[in-house]
Amino acid sequence: MYENKDELEEIYDPSNDSYFEKHLFYLLKRLYSQTERWGRIGEREADGVLIVPEEDPSDYYVATYDAKLSHREDGYDLGSEEEDQATRYILTEDEREAIENKTGDNGLSAHLLISQNFDEDDFSRIAGHVQENILAYTDGEAPDQKLVFMEFRAVVELYELLNEYWWALRDARIRGKFDSYVIDELNDEQTEDGESFVHFDSDSVATIRENLIARLEGYDRDQLEYYPA
Repeated sequence: MYENKDELEEIYDPSNDSYFEKHLFYLLKRLYSQTERWGRIGEREADGVLIVPEEDPSDYYVATYDAKLSHREDGYDLGSEEEDQATRYILTEDEREAIENKTGDNGLSAHLLISQNFDEDDFSRIAGHVQENILAYTDGEAPDQKLVFMEFRAVVELYELLNEYWWALRDARIRGKFDSYVIDELNDEQTEDGESFVHFDSDSVATIRENLIARLEGYDRDQLEYYPA
């Protein structure tokens, strides 16, 4: 989104990223009501946690997330500090306890880095360094959590998709499938230069849209619990 730098700076002050963090949280909260905002001042914790129910009502996709606002031409500066943070959030027991208290599920699925301005060339490097850090801290026993680079544009598009099909998504059967499509994309790892990561972008949302529309084609309007007149 660097090409819209001036417009974005009018909305998100580059010297103060708190509004961007709040805006992101409210979008995620609208999508998934169990989402929480963390990031307390003075605490070494993620900005928040995204909680997506799975089709089995006792299971959840749970991911910590960090908001990364940047107006740099070459994208957000994902350096060693970000790598260390991602490693800590994946491994720390504090997050696990908070998640278990919230959902009864003690498993962390992923850590999400969310920005409106990524440099995609950084993804494999960051993923590789985080994996190296984890292996070093765990004596070679790497956990199964994924590192997800989520485009802010994709969050907005997912929110728009929810609003567009609200009438169908109020039916529990459709909403359950929608959530499963979202989780599938959040788990869709790709490998570059030998390193694995997830890139959740506009293409991810397009796939979710296609799957949702295909699912709706299997229903008549009067079969859905709610539908517009």
